[in-house]
Amino acid sequence: MLTVLLVDDHVALREGLEVLLERRGMQVAAAVDSALDAIEAVGEHEPDIAVVDLQLPDQSGIRLVQRIRIEHPGVKVLIYTGSEDRETLADALGTGAEGIVLKPAGLGPLVDALRAVARGDRHVDPAVAAILDVAEGEERLLTKREREVFALLAQGLSGEEIATQLVLSAETVRTHIRNGMGRLQARTRTEAVVQALERGEIESDQR
Repeated sequence: MLTVLLVDDHVALREGLEVLLERRGMQVAAAVDSALDAIEAVGEHEPDIAVVDLQLPDQSGIRLVQRIRIEHPGVKVLIYTGSEDRETLADALGTGAEGIVLKPAGLGPLVDALRAVARGDRHVDPAVAAILDVAEGEERLLTKREREVFALLAQGLSGEEIATQLVLSAETVRTHIRNGMGRLQARTRTEAVVQALERGEIESDQR
């Protein structure tokens, strides 16, 4: 039986999901409303999948996902969010979560996603894929501006030159580079550029 941990601060939704998932043959090991309780519940129950909302009262869901992946690598994570903000969704996928579903999609897609993740597949809600501009079946991690910045880095421009060309402040360019490196899990700018090229986020001859 698939065991699930629910992490959501909306009481009615959390309780409703608990009942509905159990009716579909899944076991809800625990249902909690904060990141702190979630970490404790993961350690106590070691569920197969943690279903995590991004909006929590004590810590961002993104940070919680990162902690679960580091502290409990055997537990898979499915993000269940009402946010349709592109930056937020890109950050969420950048955590390496096994799946993501938008709440407006309803219970059916959530159940399908849970079963897909349990099989070892990665599941991205089609609505999320559309927001993130899917290319050749793989969701993009970088925002449009970050792709512009890394494309110019690939051409050999410095941060200051990029700032001038894009009419941005040098600090803003540094922030885009730093955020992009984080999404790509790169340690250096060069490594980030290489990964961006390999993923098809940017093209070597992009202008």
